Amino acid sequence: MTEFAVETAANDRALAREQFKSITNNLRRNWSRVLVCDLFLFWLLYRYAPSAWAWGWLIAITAVQAARAISSRRLDTASIDPADAMVRLDRWFLAVGIVRAAYVVLPFSVATASVAQHLSTVLLLGLAAGGVTSVGGRLSAYLYWGIPVHAALAAAWMWRLDFEGVVLGLLILWLASTLFQFVRDERRLLTESVQMRNENAELVVSLREARDTALLAVEARTRFFASASHGLRQPLHALSMQVATLGFASTEPKVAQTVLQLERSLGHANALLEGLIDMSRLDAHNFQPQRKHFPFSDIADALQTEFALDADRLGLELVVTPSAIHLHTDPDLLLRVLRNLVGNALRFTETGSVQIRAVDTPLGTAALEVRDTGIGIAPSEQVRVFEEFYQLSNSGRDRSKGLGLGLSIVDRICKLLGHRLTLESTPGVGSVFRIEVPLGSTTPSLGLPISVPPRSWNTLPDVLVVDDELAIVEATLGAFEHLGWTGRGATSSAIALALLAIGWRPTVLLIDMRLGGDNGLDLASEVHRVYGPTATIIVTGESSPAQLVALRDSGLAWVHKPINIATLIEVVFEQLKKVGVNDEEQSGVAISPGGSTAQSS
Repeated sequence: MTEFAVETAANDRALAREQFKSITNNLRRNWSRVLVCDLFLFWLLYRYAPSAWAWGWLIAITAVQAARAISSRRLDTASIDPADAMVRLDRWFLAVGIVRAAYVVLPFSVATASVAQHLSTVLLLGLAAGGVTSVGGRLSAYLYWGIPVHAALAAAWMWRLDFEGVVLGLLILWLASTLFQFVRDERRLLTESVQMRNENAELVVSLREARDTALLAVEARTRFFASASHGLRQPLHALSMQVATLGFASTEPKVAQTVLQLERSLGHANALLEGLIDMSRLDAHNFQPQRKHFPFSDIADALQTEFALDADRLGLELVVTPSAIHLHTDPDLLLRVLRNLVGNALRFTETGSVQIRAVDTPLGTAALEVRDTGIGIAPSEQVRVFEEFYQLSNSGRDRSKGLGLGLSIVDRICKLLGHRLTLESTPGVGSVFRIEVPLGSTTPSLGLPISVPPRSWNTLPDVLVVDDELAIVEATLGAFEHLGWTGRGATSSAIALALLAIGWRPTVLLIDMRLGGDNGLDLASEVHRVYGPTATIIVTGESSPAQLVALRDSGLAWVHKPINIATLIEVVFEQLKKVGVNDEEQSGVAISPGGSTAQSS
């Protein structure tokens, strides 16, 4: 059977199903009205014709109507092909049509029943006209039921052989043809409706399959990045520690320059990895906003501290306008958005300034603005800059100008948060990115984690480094050794606990989140339970939402791999201060932005 034949058969079955449903519904809905009309016809016949005729006709029409109703109900509940059900139902329509046509003969056989003839004609024609809407556009049902009645009435009136009878007979035939045309039009409309419904159903199935395929592709990509994230971060983290060790081991300018270039390359690799993972998580809707009330000053302070050195190195002025405005949104996601915008502004501004401010709007929201005096964006490019990997003025793919993911991530996070993002820009003058954020209630500062520049410390920590990869343990301890720090390493929870069991007490725990079959949070919890509070930092390569939520809920400090040595040192001393270790005991080291060391006393 051809595809066209299969489709036609399916449409025919669907049409028969709709017709059967329409007919059975109308029979159930109109039975009382039809019964009243039949009783009135019985009364006319009883009055003007022999009573036996009237009773005989009433019994016949009642029996046929009841049988049709019972049959339609049985067919409605039976598992039968709709087309076969309609064929069986057609037979009962024919039976009803014959019984009604038989009625016509009775009053017209009585010469004195003129009133009955006229009244019965009007009533039968009314039943025929009203019944047209009850056959669901099925021509056979109408023909079996309507034609016998119309033909009998037309013949009865024309048989009188007078002008009135002939005219009435012709009018009845004209009405029959008109009603037939109406049924045929109804069938055509119903057929088109069924075909359109089937086509829409097929389209819905196709769209659902396409959607499912796209979702599977996104989920597969997300799973790939989630599984690859840890594996990719591990060597980058080890390399970051090894580069730091190289910088500490030599003071030669050429080595320092090489270390700086390696650190920049690691930064680009990490930025690309973070961007790809963020895009994957956004595609899979794996970001779950955690909305809070907090002051804008938290965000402003974080941005000022993080980008002040970069702006100074580029000869730009970073202006953060103080504001008492409070916001209601996810502070971490908003900070990620503003970091991307400020980073972009610094990269594409050669002279002048980058400004960050928050102002009230007439709509009762806060407008956060990142304004620069950079190269600007042409109107034709202002939509494309939010596309993935699209970059302005970077045909040579200079990595220092970013990877083309920042604004795409900004756009998606703003849509996720429901914040309106707008761009105003004039080439050669500068750009303004504006984000509308709901106002929040007055609350204490959240104390957002911020990147702070390295500074000198006098405390020399004793560190337990726990990671399931020996290369990372050795590289980290090697970097700490050049700082004058002491420490030991372990590649599993069991080894770490064994080291503590012999009496050694480190001042800092640096624990990987994933330890083979163990969990870094469980190890940290066990150490705290047995040996008391200890400065603890979880270092993780995880990116799954569940793991990140577990880290946030743990209350411990945590950082993502790879992390540069300056940031790691700062986090270590922040945690030491939290557990009451001061920084005024012994000589230590100061870490310069380039990664080299300088002794201090």
